[in-house]
Amino acid sequence: YASTSLSTAITATSTAITVGSTSGFAVSPSSIQIDSEKIWYTGMTATSFTGITRGYGGTTPASHSTGAVIYRLSPFSLNAAGSLLGGDTGTITWKYMANSAGTVNFNARASDSTGTANSLSKTSNSVTIGDFTSVIGIYPETAVNNQNVTVSMTVQNNGPSALVNVAPSALTAGAGCLATHTLVSGPSPASISSIAPGGSGVFTWTYTVAGTAGTSYCLSGYAMANGPVSSVASTSNTGIFSNFSTSITPASISSGTGTALAPQTFTWTITNAGTCPISRVEITIPTQATCATTGWCLNIAPATGYPATAPVGWTGTLRAGPPDTIRFTGAVNLLPGASATLPVPFKSTQTVTTDTYVNFPITLREAKTVAPCTAGLTDYAGSTEITVTANGMTIASAPVGPVPADGSSAYTITATLKNGLTPLSGKTISFSSTNGSLSSATAVTDANGVATVKLIAPSSLAALTATVTASYLNTAITTAPLSFSAYANVNLAYWGGLTPSCAVTGSPASFSLNVKNTSATAMALASNSFFAFNDGVNTYCAYLNSGSAGAVAGGSVKALTFGSSSSAGAGAGVTVPAPFAAGKYTPMSNATPCTGLASGLYLYESATSLNNQYRNITDSVTVGTSCAGAGNVGNTLNVIDWHEIK
Repeated sequence: YASTSLSTAITATSTAITVGSTSGFAVSPSSIQIDSEKIWYTGMTATSFTGITRGYGGTTPASHSTGAVIYRLSPFSLNAAGSLLGGDTGTITWKYMANSAGTVNFNARASDSTGTANSLSKTSNSVTIGDFTSVIGIYPETAVNNQNVTVSMTVQNNGPSALVNVAPSALTAGAGCLATHTLVSGPSPASISSIAPGGSGVFTWTYTVAGTAGTSYCLSGYAMANGPVSSVASTSNTGIFSNFSTSITPASISSGTGTALAPQTFTWTITNAGTCPISRVEITIPTQATCATTGWCLNIAPATGYPATAPVGWTGTLRAGPPDTIRFTGAVNLLPGASATLPVPFKSTQTVTTDTYVNFPITLREAKTVAPCTAGLTDYAGSTEITVTANGMTIASAPVGPVPADGSSAYTITATLKNGLTPLSGKTISFSSTNGSLSSATAVTDANGVATVKLIAPSSLAALTATVTASYLNTAITTAPLSFSAYANVNLAYWGGLTPSCAVTGSPASFSLNVKNTSATAMALASNSFFAFNDGVNTYCAYLNSGSAGAVAGGSVKALTFGSSSSAGAGAGVTVPAPFAAGKYTPMSNATPCTGLASGLYLYESATSLNNQYRNITDSVTVGTSCAGAGNVGNTLNVIDWHEIK
């Protein structure tokens, strides 16, 4: 009924249990559970349990590592709204182990001790169990006609080996969901290069949903990987069309965000798709009486009212509880077809050790005082929900910069993912950038929770900047602007023409492509130049044929062929490793020598030349046991030059 985590590892005989917080746990004496061991305690402080009896209830004392989750086992009380400590909320967590493959969902409701008060029964989203799974979610669950919604697919590798080139299927309307679903953008990312055993990744889309009040919207799909293997198809939770829509941004935050100087602001968006105006909106805040322990502290004093962040045309008032409510009253009612955004800042939010869902009840008052709305006042109750995730992520870049905008210099971007103090390994982080090119759109965290990519500089005669965003599940963080200085030296750009677009495993292959010297100075290419791509384990790497070596004049385009197994430039073709995983590969520069997991194009002049440079290949190569019918299908159309014609 509550959870925290061990701050220090314990042995099977330890009697000191130090935790992040005991907030939400039963007043002693009571019991807790760590892994499969139950423990009795007779006292507690803010960060420890005391008077310990190990192996309670017939369980076996055991060692437990730092970060292990501790669960409260005793039920809790919820005080009623209007009472001294009223308006309480609570979270109940179950932990299950799947013992067979398939699809399952869970149904539950809460009851009081006498059985006279029961919550509505709720059914979870479907959970797919197997070596390769995908779960789809849609938000918000209430929408008006032609509203945009966000769809996410979380893919998980539960098998013994890596999944390569993971990509989602097209999404289709789920059974019984009669809405029209129109794709706006996504998936993002388009694919994940590799997911290690135990790892996961997330794809997101934006859809516009259209329908009438009472109809539903939901989407189904699955994921695919090289092999080929597919996850079992899954269907999202179901959303319902209404005359009113309430959504909250952000829908997810990291544990314990917000300060008095940098508050965490949530913005509620209210859309009126009904026929009568809305005159009042009330948002219920988790009780403030225990603000110091629950963490939900508004960034204002109750006596000051709430005018500072009320939008134009609205007046905001803090109504001290408990529970506290923010009442927004429109000087001009929210008319049918209109929307309003209502911000609420917090100087602190909840600190959690496991992902926690927090509900903010919301009430809309429909004013029926003007024809044809003349039937008095009607209140509509709804709710908005946010996720407070225990996952915290930081992002860093090196070097300090700026780096030259030469198309090959790079920043190293590292994202570090932790759950509390515990690093999360095997998790897929998605990266995006506003400029330059990333060595990969995704990377998997290592044992220290660190995922690393390169941001390769654009080619530019002017100084530029870029911002990189790292995302995992509901957590996203960005770098400060990264600077690129102007670069006017020799610069060779990939100029299309990659052929062939297919290679056969165990057979020799040579590849041809074009480069253009965008500078005025010639560059003399040596046969140490190479072209490469890899599947995460095996590498195809071919050096420049001797016949292609030589000068690339300033402003000119030159065709190059790579088919030499060494820098001697013999050009007889290089064998694609027989174990190479079948799939489609885009050679992106990762600044790795041909002896490692090289990928992309390396243009070499001499050991001392400042003109040596790595380049991305924006076209792709399909690898398989046969190229029958492959041709050049699947390559990217590259706009490489354009002119205005008068």
